[in-house]
Amino acid sequence: MIGTSPYLRCVETAEILMSATRETVCVEAVPALAPQGNFDELMEWLAKHSSDPGQNIALVGHAPDVGELISRLVGGGKFDCAKGSVAAIEFKEQPKPGEGQLLFLVTASLLKC
Repeated sequence: MIGTSPYLRCVETAEILMSATRETVCVEAVPALAPQGNFDELMEWLAKHSSDPGQNIALVGHAPDVGELISRLVGGGKFDCAKGSVAAIEFKEQPKPGEGQLLFLVTASLLKC
């Protein structure tokens, strides 16, 4: 599952991500991922789409909101997410603020993209 900001550039990025996977993936525009979107609405969307424990969800959004989202999901910290950054956050159960574990954060410059 890929949730994306409804803005065109994010939708295009989500489509690239979708085409790179071997699995059937659904892409859904999520208004809460638009710039300065509503965090509580995003958490409701995540809860709705993460009922399966094995479900992987990718989110495509905008800086600086993505860095702030990571901070809220893992319980603090400052995360600079330039264009092309990728982060993985794992939850033992349903996604809840402060309960995520940051597995990695990779920037496009680190990948030399």
